[in-house]
Amino acid sequence: MKTRRSSLLHVEVHILTEHGSEGFAKNGNLLRPGPGIPVCVHRFTYWMPAGPHRVEIVFSTGTSGSSMNLKCDGKALRGKAQTHRDFQGKGQTAKIIAPNSRRCVA
Repeated sequence: MKTRRSSLLHVEVHILTEHGSEGFAKNGNLLRPGPGIPVCVHRFTYWMPAGPHRVEIVFSTGTSGSSMNLKCDGKALRGKAQTHRDFQGKGQTAKIIAPNSRRCVA
């Protein structure tokens, strides 16, 4: 059995209440990178409620990207990220834990 090593990635994302106005971002509210974080290749970044205490976060170029389905447990946002694309290729998934999620109330 192969074992995969996990890696830690620190990224700060600001979740805004402003609704998206172009492309796929019209599907939800906007996300923006935190201070010192460069803008990524994904032109369409947005979030939307996905149920009680749940949020879906999407990063998309229009043809590929990733989405995260996260649940607030009172201390962190936890869930799974999954890649998506309009062309052939193996998808990937990853466990997500955002431990310093402000205003995360279960």
